Amino acid sequence: MKNRIARNSVLTCCRFLTHTLATTCLQPNRPPVPYVRLAPNMYLKENHRHVGSDGKVYLPYLHEWRSHSHNLVELIVAMSSVFSAEPPVFTKRPGQGDSAAQSASVQATAIPTNGNSTTTQSNNISNNSNNNNNHSRTNNSSATVTPSQVASGAMMSDAEAIAAVQAQEAQEERRRIEEERKRLEDERKRAADQERKAQEQRDWEQRRTEQLRVQVTAKVRQQVQEEARKVQLYINQDLARNVRKMELAKEQKILRAKEQLQQQRQELQQQVAIAEEATEDAKAWIQQAKEQKERSNGKTTATQQPALSIDDKVAPSSRVHAQMMELSAENAAITDCLYFLDRALHQNYVSCEKHLKQVRKLAKRQFLVRAHLIKIHQVLIAENN
Repeated sequence: MKNRIARNSVLTCCRFLTHTLATTCLQPNRPPVPYVRLAPNMYLKENHRHVGSDGKVYLPYLHEWRSHSHNLVELIVAMSSVFSAEPPVFTKRPGQGDSAAQSASVQATAIPTNGNSTTTQSNNISNNSNNNNNHSRTNNSSATVTPSQVASGAMMSDAEAIAAVQAQEAQEERRRIEEERKRLEDERKRAADQERKAQEQRDWEQRRTEQLRVQVTAKVRQQVQEEARKVQLYINQDLARNVRKMELAKEQKILRAKEQLQQQRQELQQQVAIAEEATEDAKAWIQQAKEQKERSNGKTTATQQPALSIDDKVAPSSRVHAQMMELSAENAAITDCLYFLDRALHQNYVSCEKHLKQVRKLAKRQFLVRAHLIKIHQVLIAENN
């Protein structure tokens, strides 16, 4: 199967009752590529929305092409609809045969086929030149035909109808160009007016913005000053309240301290009174004791003997026991002395050096005393045994 198949179709454009030739190139798994073929007396419209300068047709239907849902019949219907609304070709005026031939030859060579390109171009050029000669003779013979005659039905032949259509197309083209010029001029005027209005609007908005900015700045400054004044007033009031609270707290504290002092004073007075009563009682008791002692001393004066001391009351049974008693007393005395030395060091009454010196001396003496006591104890045990 060939890769490309070229098929010709004729599209009827209802606007000017003319025919537009189209060639469609079919490719496997790809959308078809239609081209517009030009007759010898026609030329392509420049800047057409759906037809390129090489005659290739561009349609949304082709961009959406799907092999299972699209077909050539719908493509031809779409092309007919688009080209009826906006024809892609126009007929040339008399005297434009050479340019038409060149345009036709270019359009003919732009269509891709599987044949010999050189032979196709030479054949197209020869055919286009012959058609141009025939078309020039036809135009000369039908130059007197007007569009009004075509509209009224006075068309004598195809050549006269083509000349009438060409004249009508030229007139409509001039009218279209004039309308386009007026439209562009109106658009330029509207654009200039819109730009002027936009500039005036921008200037007004800028002035209004500046005014609003000044007003807003003044209002904000005023509000800030008012808020600052309120805050300062609030701070002053808060400070005054705090000062009053502190003064009240001080007064209450002083009152509570005064009440406590008064209570302590009353308690002290009560205790003083109790102490005075106890002192009086003690004095009375002492006086009574003295009187009683004097009375008892007066009775026992003649019979009273001198009192004995503690040393006289405690007498050892032997010399060894006497020595043991003295050593035990000395040991207890050294222990008490060491205790009071530690207390004196703790209360910083003596220095560390003096403390160590005395402790060393007393400890040495206590060691000798205890050793002597142990020997005496051993001797007593031996004697008892």
